[in-house]
Amino acid sequence: MRTSGRPRLTRILPWVLVCAVLLTAAPARGQLEVIESVVPNGTAAGLTGSTRVVQGGSVAIYRIGLTDGIGFMNDNDLGHDVLGGAVTNRGVQILIADLSSPTGLSPADFTELRLYRSADAVWDGADVLLATNPVVNIGAATELDVTGLPLGGNRRIGVSPVSTFFIVVASIAPTAVTGHAFTVGALASHVGIYEDIFDSGFGNYLRGSGIVASDGNNVIIGAEEPILLGGGGRTIPFGGEGPLLVLLLTSGLFLLRRRLS
Repeated sequence: MRTSGRPRLTRILPWVLVCAVLLTAAPARGQLEVIESVVPNGTAAGLTGSTRVVQGGSVAIYRIGLTDGIGFMNDNDLGHDVLGGAVTNRGVQILIADLSSPTGLSPADFTELRLYRSADAVWDGADVLLATNPVVNIGAATELDVTGLPLGGNRRIGVSPVSTFFIVVASIAPTAVTGHAFTVGALASHVGIYEDIFDSGFGNYLRGSGIVASDGNNVIIGAEEPILLGGGGRTIPFGGEGPLLVLLLTSGLFLLRRRLS
């Protein structure tokens, strides 16, 4: 005996309507996507305190954790694709700058910046290298472009409760100048996300809180303190070299007299 198809149709009709609404409301490729599902895990973070790094060494200078809060029939990957000539953000953009009292920092102080994918907020040997940029801008954004990698894979952002972290590491040139120093900042919405709904590739959008650079949060190359172009840096106590020289000379004469007596 043949049964009616109406009960089955009643069950699937709501899903058909939902799909129709989403497809109708979705923007064309290259426009901002309205169903933005990736949320930062906390806020983007730059430097904390002062860090010293030797010439030829490397130091982690930025991190952000991202979580796909929906994960339902859509995928989210790091980095915009170039679509229709639209303004894009192909990965992560950060701002490296000299201190407010300049130390002479230059692009030649860097070998490259590197972007890693990590399961946590700590840079270590388990992390996966995604992109490098040998051109480091000073005082302007430097971008780490991941769109040369295929969608999915290491570009894919984990679905809640899983978080995916992205870490930027600065590689210091072996010929970098001792005493040069830098800070790290970022504009709001400095991370590009590519969203693919129903495998149709609908849109790009931005994430990432801004980071305000601060002289107190810095990296110093090969020295305990930055060497400022104006002659700043570590100073001799007591107000100058003269009093210190007199003190050392007097102490030396006193010890010599005691030894001879």
